[in-house]
Amino acid sequence: MDSKNSRLATILTGIFLSVSLSFVLSLVGNLLGTRENGRFSIGGWLILFAASTIVSLALGLIIPISRAAKGASKGMKLKENSIPARLVETLIIDIIYNPVINFLMVFIARQNAIANGAPPQAVNLGMMFLRSFPGAFVTGYIFIFIVMPLFEKLGIRIAEKKAKKEKRS
Repeated sequence: MDSKNSRLATILTGIFLSVSLSFVLSLVGNLLGTRENGRFSIGGWLILFAASTIVSLALGLIIPISRAAKGASKGMKLKENSIPARLVETLIIDIIYNPVINFLMVFIARQNAIANGAPPQAVNLGMMFLRSFPGAFVTGYIFIFIVMPLFEKLGIRIAEKKAKKEKRS
């Protein structure tokens, strides 16, 4: 695969991961919030999903996340696509995406709670973040570890089909 199509595969992989990770983390965040307020909100989930998708797509465009993750495993001299390499790459990706997405979702949830009458001093942003982060981090790590190879293969497959189509033209 040439560098143009390799870049396309990387971009597609990043898009797939950004959207799906935002979906999962916003769902988990909303479900964890159900413990606090006793109800799941479709509207709240959609707002969290949309906002986290936009932010994670922007983050993926700014930071070459896949390259950073692969570089970390290569720097540790791990065999490409081995379980240890995937574990390290997943950790790097989760460290980059998860705090940003989680903080955004906690911030939105806090603003929503204040808008619905909660006193601002009773809704501590730091504590909300610290309580939600471990669950979100573990969920994100497991999710990324499972889906990243699938998204990479899908991105490569789409890029290769595009290259074949361009050759025929």
